[in-house]
Amino acid sequence: KGRPGKGTIVAQTGEQVFAGYTTVPQNDWRIISMTPVSKALAPAQLTAIKAATIGFPLILISFLVLIGLIIFITKPLNRLSLLDYKKPIGEVIQETRGLNSPYREAENIRAMILSFAENQQVMLRDFEEMAVTDPMTGLANRRRLNQLIQMIRDNEESFGYVLLDIDRFKSINDTYGHVKGDQVLIKLAKLISSVTPHSGLPIRIGGEEFAIILQETSPDDIIAFSEHLRHSVEQTDFSLPQRITVSIGAGYLGSDSYDVSHFYNDVDQQLYKAKRKGRNCVETVFIIEGKKYIS
Repeated sequence: KGRPGKGTIVAQTGEQVFAGYTTVPQNDWRIISMTPVSKALAPAQLTAIKAATIGFPLILISFLVLIGLIIFITKPLNRLSLLDYKKPIGEVIQETRGLNSPYREAENIRAMILSFAENQQVMLRDFEEMAVTDPMTGLANRRRLNQLIQMIRDNEESFGYVLLDIDRFKSINDTYGHVKGDQVLIKLAKLISSVTPHSGLPIRIGGEEFAIILQETSPDDIIAFSEHLRHSVEQTDFSLPQRITVSIGAGYLGSDSYDVSHFYNDVDQQLYKAKRKGRNCVETVFIIEGKKYIS
């Protein structure tokens, strides 16, 4: 149409080119300029390739650093979330203490969980202690006795069992009142604790009945301990007009298969034998290699 213009056309060679067209009015020349698209875009493509070559590693490094920071920050939180609170509380505390983090929020959460777990551990210990302790005397109770005997039998160890009962305790309550009777029980518990060796465990069975489990002992040691305990009670001032005495059944069970419940019954029978013989005395039963020796 004789007007200047530009565009993209396909040359006779089939190659796509950028074309420009104009005229020279003075001499009626027509000028056409054609440049292959590939050559025209080559500098831009080269620049793009260089930019990508330089920029991609930087982008990749920045991305990896970002991922690393995210993992660094969230790892303690993930480990805290994966704590198994069904485990024993001591294991939870140990694992929580090992989850240190420089990230303040994670550290605050860790400290909160640790504080809660430690408080729970203290409460659990208190409850466990209450469950195995006689509230009046502070001695172990029957539950603790059963736990210890089970452990001794699991280890196939021998042990001594000393069972004692306050003589005529009902008359003390009837004559002086239950408050005075409780004072006698508490003082007797302290006396039993003071004479029991470190390898022994004093226990309040119930009422006016007490027991001592003796480990690392022998029949002779049990006789000597029982007589010493009986004499100590007899010589103690309980702030009453009448003298306080105890009858004792003492037993020794060797590390054999003899049934513990039968052994308890044997010792109990010896206690009542001491009562029948006039009280304030010791009667014994020893089970050694399956043979029973009764005083």
